[in-house]
Amino acid sequence: MKIVLRSLFVLFIGLAFVACDSAKDSNQLSTIESIKIKDRLVIGVKDNVPSFGYLNKETGKIDGFEIDIAKLLTKAILGDETKLVTIPVSDRTRGRMLDTKRVDAIIATFSATKLREYIYTFSSPYYQNQIGCLVKKDPSITSIEDLNNKIIGVSGGSTSKKAIDDLSLDLNMTFDIKTYQDYGWIKAELISGNIDAFCIDRAVLLGYVDEHTHILDYGFSLENYGIATRKDDPEFAEFIDEFVKTHKSDIQNLINKWNIK
Repeated sequence: MKIVLRSLFVLFIGLAFVACDSAKDSNQLSTIESIKIKDRLVIGVKDNVPSFGYLNKETGKIDGFEIDIAKLLTKAILGDETKLVTIPVSDRTRGRMLDTKRVDAIIATFSATKLREYIYTFSSPYYQNQIGCLVKKDPSITSIEDLNNKIIGVSGGSTSKKAIDDLSLDLNMTFDIKTYQDYGWIKAELISGNIDAFCIDRAVLLGYVDEHTHILDYGFSLENYGIATRKDDPEFAEFIDEFVKTHKSDIQNLINKWNIK
């Protein structure tokens, strides 16, 4: 009996060492090696920004400019764009999804700022944009100055609030800023008259213009969209940055395709 127990103990210890070695090997894998082993690339994308990342209700798939960039990246790593897995994120959740390793990278209208660059690594910009304001077609609001003392809706987790705060100081104006969780909700609030303007990246606003609204002819706060990766992963970040730099012409073709100049 003692011999049997001793044998089982030795076997258990051996398996424990194998498990530890396997875990160690797994932890030592680079992100690209891990992606190749999984045979899929998981990217956090928007699903509510027309032309950038928007859920096609007919197909059930997310389409757009940034989805096509993610496909290019997937092909560069795995040789097959169909191995892309997209996970919807919002302005509030995209950072958390990256932190918890639910996604390998973020391509979701994510602007590089000094604060964000302290937390994440951003690639060279694949798209540059400015913040703008969508308003109803109303003769009383035709310029940015007409928004003085008005209510402005912005998305929580975006750079818009800080940009508008800075603008108020520059122009010596006052804005009442309200924060919302969803772009569609902000647009509904604008149409219903609960806010006077919907301010976010102009490229995002283009997808929400209709016969009742227009974008003011005024842009501010340059936004540089980059692919975001975790700060502790410099090798993968370098690969991503090189990808953006070497695919400039492809990305420009996608900008033309989605008409987001």
